[in-house]
Parts: sequence; C-alpha cells; structure tokens
Amino acid sequence: MLNSFLLSARCVLPVLMLIASGFGFRRAGWLRTEGVTQMDKVSFHVLLPLLLFQNIYSCDLKTSINAPMLLAAVLLSLCTFGLSILLSSIKKDSPPTRASLAQGMFRNNCVLYGMPIITALYGQEAAGTFSMLLAVIIPLNNILSVLIISLLASRRFRLMHALGKAITNPFVISAALVLSVNVSGLSLPHILQKFISDLASCATPIALILLGASLSFGSMRAYRKEIVAGVFTKLFLWPLLFLPLLVATGLRSVPLVSLYLSIGTPCAVSAHIMAKQMGADGDLAGHLVVFGAAGSILSIFMFLFVLSYLQLI
Repeated sequence: MLNSFLLSARCVLPVLMLIASGFGFRRAGWLRTEGVTQMDKVSFHVLLPLLLFQNIYSCDLKTSINAPMLLAAVLLSLCTFGLSILLSSIKKDSPPTRASLAQGMFRNNCVLYGMPIITALYGQEAAGTFSMLLAVIIPLNNILSVLIISLLASRRFRLMHALGKAITNPFVISAALVLSVNVSGLSLPHILQKFISDLASCATPIALILLGASLSFGSMRAYRKEIVAGVFTKLFLWPLLFLPLLVATGLRSVPLVSLYLSIGTPCAVSAHIMAKQMGADGDLAGHLVVFGAAGSILSIFMFLFVLSYLQLI
C-alpha cells in the first residue's frame, strides 16, 4: 500500500512543484503576462509538438504487438471522446468553457505518469509494450483533442473550418510526420535527433512553469463545479466505468495497467496551452491540469491498490 502511494507521489509532486515555481516567478515579477503569452506560442508551435515527435519516434514499432490491447486502447479513446463531448454539453456553459471541460475530461498524460509506473511495477522489459500503446494513442488523442476544441469552442460549428484547424494543428502535423518516418523505417541524422531531443526535454518543464505563471486563483471559485466534474470524470469515472469491462475481456498485468493509465491519468499540461491558443477557456484548462495532478495522487494509488489486491496486476 505504501509503495503504491509513494509511486503516485513520485510521479505527481515534481509536476506540482514546477507549477508552483511558475506561480512564484510571476508573483516575484520575473515573468510577466507579455512574456508568458509569447512563450505560450513557442510552446504550442514548437516545443510540445517536438515532444510529441520525440515520444513517438522513440517507440519501437518492431516490438511484439498486443493486438487486443491496442484495439481496446483505440475503442477507449473513441468512447471517452464521445462521452466527454456529451457530458460537457449537459450544462449550458459558454462554448469556450465547454470545450476546455470536454478536453479536460478526455485528454490524458500517460507519457509523463505512465512510463515511471510501468517500469516500477514490471521493470524495463515492459517498456516496449507500453511504448507500442503510446505509438497508437498519442497521435490519436492529440487529433481528437484538436477536434474537441474545434467542435465546441465556437457557437456555430462549421465542418470545413474544424477540419482545417485539425489538419493545420502543430500536434497533428507532428504526429503525421513522425508516423511517416517510423513506418518508412528511416533514421534521422544524429545531429537532428539531438536537436529534437534537447528541445523536447524542455517542453514539459517550460509548459508547467508557464501554466503556473498563468494561474489566477481568483477565478477558481467561478469554475468550482466544472473543476469537480472534470477531475472526477477523468480520474475516477472513466476507470470505474471501463476497468470492469477490460477485466471481463481477460486483460491482465501490463496490458491492463497500460490501458488504465491511458484513461485514468490527469489531463496533459499541453491541454492548457492548446486551449489558450485555439480559443477555448485557458483558465479552466489550467485549473483542470493543476487539480487533476493533485487528485491523481489519490486516484492512482487507489486503483493500483485495488487491482493489486484483486491480483489482476
């Protein structure tokens, strides 16, 4: 029990510390609104897409494929995508707020949280299986996240406009490029790999610091219902709804934990940047990232403990 809790804390506390650092930098006057806005654009157009590129490029597509797990991952993404749009539309919120709430319910951060948990539970040999899962759901979830904001952030939906936003989104372009490289079997020159790797390693810390610098806790009370709904849905409702179905299909061990991490980890920090840049509610998106990260200490511990107690992992 203690090990599960410490594992959750090790994944989450560095995230919260970086967010707190950004908040402190702004309070100290070291980061101002203009600088944060400019760096948001750099993060959205360059750093986070390169991180996505690096994560997929490093996946070994020759690893033995677990077809049932990958099929389940795609179905889970599509189900949570549709349900997130439906649940976020129940309350008559403004379109930008509805878009950020739906993205917060849907989007996960299984790269940041998942790999440490998988390797801690099963060792480095399980990383290949989890990497295959990432190679499938990272591009899929990024494309679906772009569609969520394109569908909901405007009062009037225009199909061609939404498709245009999706096609030209930096995350979608990055996913398409790296999948083309991986499928073709090409290997990038070492210098280019080093350049991408160095920039990608900056993406998450910078995005978290920018998130902290953008936070306005004065707006938190106005969003309290949306925060509770978004965090509860992401961390608790999806696992409670889908884990019994996955267990019933016979999935166990690494595939089962991998699929849990694909739906039960908190909202990705890039959701905050994307929401601000695409016309959704950036304040709500930021709160969902922060409170999702804090709540995941409890949720990850709880679900790993229950799965372990039932001898499913």
